[in-house]
Amino acid sequence: MKGRGWIAAAAAVLVAVPAWGQTQNGSTEQPVSTLRVTTRAVLVDVVVTDRQGNPVKGLTKDDFKVLEEGKPQAVSYFEENRANPYATPVKALDLPPNVFCNYSPLPTPPAVNVLLLDSLNTPMEDQTYVHQQALHFLKSVHPGTRMAVFTMSLGLHFVQGFTDDPTLLLAGLNDGNNNEIEVPALVKSYDESGAQSTIISIMSRPVPAGPNATTTAASPAMIAALTDFFQTTDTAQETDRAYRTLENLQRLARFLSAFPGRKNLIWFSETFPVRLFGDSSQRLDDQIRKTVNMLTAARVAVYPVDARGAKEYHYYEAGNDTHTIVNSSSEVMGAQSVQANSIINENGQRDSDQETMSMLAEDSGGKVFKNTNGLGNVIADISQTSDDFYSLSYAPTDSRMNGRFRHIVVKVAGGKYHLSYRRGYYASDAGLPGAVEQEQAAARDHSSPHGDGKQGATDPLGPFMDLGMPQSEQILYKLLVVPEKTGPDTASDKKKDKNNKYYALDFAVDLRDLHLKAAADGAHEGTLYVEFLVYDRYGGVVRHEEHLVKVHVPQKTFETFEKTGVQMQAHLQVPRSGHYWLRTGVYDADTNRVGTMEIPLDQVTLNEMASK
Repeated sequence: MKGRGWIAAAAAVLVAVPAWGQTQNGSTEQPVSTLRVTTRAVLVDVVVTDRQGNPVKGLTKDDFKVLEEGKPQAVSYFEENRANPYATPVKALDLPPNVFCNYSPLPTPPAVNVLLLDSLNTPMEDQTYVHQQALHFLKSVHPGTRMAVFTMSLGLHFVQGFTDDPTLLLAGLNDGNNNEIEVPALVKSYDESGAQSTIISIMSRPVPAGPNATTTAASPAMIAALTDFFQTTDTAQETDRAYRTLENLQRLARFLSAFPGRKNLIWFSETFPVRLFGDSSQRLDDQIRKTVNMLTAARVAVYPVDARGAKEYHYYEAGNDTHTIVNSSSEVMGAQSVQANSIINENGQRDSDQETMSMLAEDSGGKVFKNTNGLGNVIADISQTSDDFYSLSYAPTDSRMNGRFRHIVVKVAGGKYHLSYRRGYYASDAGLPGAVEQEQAAARDHSSPHGDGKQGATDPLGPFMDLGMPQSEQILYKLLVVPEKTGPDTASDKKKDKNNKYYALDFAVDLRDLHLKAAADGAHEGTLYVEFLVYDRYGGVVRHEEHLVKVHVPQKTFETFEKTGVQMQAHLQVPRSGHYWLRTGVYDADTNRVGTMEIPLDQVTLNEMASK
């Protein structure tokens, strides 16, 4: 399947693709399936390391003991997952401009990584530093480390889907549209905190009130009222920020639940506003339970990274004028008080954030990274400690869905090991661990399509076309994306050109991955489905087309196609403004094989191949 000569061949424009099923301008009635989940399963991924931090391999199901709320549970499923060794260096394909291929020389890893850059919870003055650290982090990523990149502000933004190529990750993050500084409206800056402390300090300064008597610059009632106002505002902003953070994590969990296996969420942030496994805010209880169960069902382990690293306190940074030296003794005392308050407040906030980080990592089965500037080593550490793990599943003996938190304890016999795993879930049907996987498995149990193109037929590529999914390589193909300067030929349609971009899509599908039957005239025939979707950075679909291809290859052409691949062509129109990702897929109706690929359209360059 891999390393074959056809990959070097150039794509050609030969066969037009007829429409099938639902297109942008049509609709298809899809059958509605109902799933009733009667067996609830809890899946736990367990990382086992020795005293030196090395993974412990070769354990069996009998070595593990699982307890839920202190009661033993019968393990019904057990699997050991091991890292793929990179014995020899691999080299990426050398393709011409605007030519893309879904072939990867790298093996599929047992766990994938998700990099989340959080500007919602990071002060504006530190976002540039966080972005620089993330770039440094990505430069250390080993080829074959499958990763996706997201950013988070008031919403969740897609940057790059799962890929094994670090250059694509860097290109996505270096794109100016993904690294703009966003004003975090719900997080208080250090300058704002310092200014508030200064105001309270000035109001609290002692002033003469008569012989042998002093008072404060403002009345105690005024000081208390302003302090209460600051605290109330901070609490409201923190609650709102926590709520939005939970919503973004839920959206990310929905995205990740479509992919099998363990996911390591590497979360770059400065503040972590919610303790998923111990927050006491009644307003957030339902959202917390839902978020925990969705992350659990998606098999997400959280690796919080304190993006501040080992930075000095903001009070001492150059350009900070809150510690200006003054002359009079009273003003010096006031300045010293402001300095002390600023450092105490920042130190307290950092300690609180890092405590939350530690709890989040411990309770989700991840690891915390704090007080270090060696952020480039984070991915190596995560890969070393998480690529080898064990997966265990059990049906809880307590089947009641009472909404309470169920604590999980996993033990391993035969040695003093360190275990990382998710410490529990909420007993609620919404987002129940295991339910998402069962629903997806049922939804993906497609019957083989008849290939007649009738409305109502099941979309065989649907389960593989979500934004950011790892590419499928059962069918290898190349795609030449040619920018076109003009769109439709009619005068009325040409007026729309200012608002749209046009591309020609030339497919070359490896003939050896297809099952073409011999026809009576000696030709070779088969049925393919070709689908492409265009997504925006928020995951919205702006273009969706499905095509049925009846392949008929005469014998004299068959030998040519053995070298070049089966040739097909389609055309694409997308809005001119914005940033989009093109996801394509090919499905063979006779073998049920699938090939998919995703590319950022920003990588397509206008060159001499562009038509007209």
